Amino acid sequence: MEGFSVILNSVLKLACMIVIGFIVFRTGYLKKEHHAAISKIVVNLTLPLLVVMALTGVELTPERVKNSVFVLLGAFLSVAVLFLLGGVMAKLFRLPTESALIHKCMTAFGNVGFLGYPLILSLYGKEGLFYAALYGVCVNDMLVWTYVVYQLCKQNGSTELSKKERLKRFFNPPTIAFFIALFMLIFGLRVPGVIGEVFDGIGGMTTYLSMIFVGGVLANADFKKLLHCASAFSIVAVKMLLVPLFVAFVIKDLPFDPVAKGALVMQIAVPSQTIISILTSEYGGDVEYVIKGIFVTTLSGLVTLPFVYYLFSQMI
Repeated sequence: MEGFSVILNSVLKLACMIVIGFIVFRTGYLKKEHHAAISKIVVNLTLPLLVVMALTGVELTPERVKNSVFVLLGAFLSVAVLFLLGGVMAKLFRLPTESALIHKCMTAFGNVGFLGYPLILSLYGKEGLFYAALYGVCVNDMLVWTYVVYQLCKQNGSTELSKKERLKRFFNPPTIAFFIALFMLIFGLRVPGVIGEVFDGIGGMTTYLSMIFVGGVLANADFKKLLHCASAFSIVAVKMLLVPLFVAFVIKDLPFDPVAKGALVMQIAVPSQTIISILTSEYGGDVEYVIKGIFVTTLSGLVTLPFVYYLFSQMI
C-alpha cells in the first residue's frame, strides 16, 4: 500500500491547494482579473524557472536518451489513439460538429503543465519532470498550438493563423525554458550559487499557484449543470482510466526506466487541457462544453490519478 499512500498524499496536498483556490475565488476575495494574473505569473515566470532548474538538475546519459525516445514515441501514439477514441465517443453521443471537435481535443490533450508537472515532480522528482516536459512540450503543446488551432480555425471559417503566429504561440516562456534547459543539460551547464537558490524558490511556487488557478476554474462553474454531462464523463473513462491503464499494461515489461514509464502513464492520465477553453473562446467553438469537460475531468482526477498510479505501481 506504500505506492498508494504516496500518490494519495500528493493528490491530497494538491486537493487542499485547489480547495483554497476555490474558496478565495468563490467568495470573491480574488476576482476574475486575479485569475488571469495568476495564470500569467505561472506561465511567464514560475513554470519556466521550475523547468530550467529541474532539467539542469539531472545528467544527460545514453540511458536517458534511450528513455526519452521511448517517452516521445509513447506520447505521440497515445495522443493519436486518444484523439481517435474521442471521435468515436463523440459519434456515440451524437454530439454536434462544433462540440465533437472539442470533445476529441479534450480527450487527447491533458493539463500536462498546470497539473502534470507538479504531480510528477512530487512522485518521481526531477528525473520524472524531465520526461514529463518531453511529453508536454514536444508532443502535447506542439500539437495543441498547431493541429488544434488549425482545426478550430478551419471549423469556424476564421482566417488561419500564419506560420509565424503559430510559431510565436508555440515558443511561449515554458517552451523556451525547456529548450534552454535542454541546451544547458547537453553541455553540462548549471545555474550557479545564490541565483540557483532564488530560481529554485520561485520555481517551487508553481505547484501552489497552479492549483489555486485550477481552484479558480472550478469556482466559476455551475455544479448542477455540469454534472449532468454524460459525454464529459466519457472523457474520464477513456482518457483518465482505460488508455493510461492499457498503456501501463503494454509497457510494464519493456526495458526502460520505471520513472520514464511512470511519467508517460501519469501524463496520459491527467485531466483535460485548460488552454483549450482559451483557444475555443478566441477562435470560436463550444465554450460551454469545454468548461463542462474541464470541470468534470479536473474533479474526477482527484480520484482517478491515485487509482491509476496505484495500479501501475503494482504492475512494475
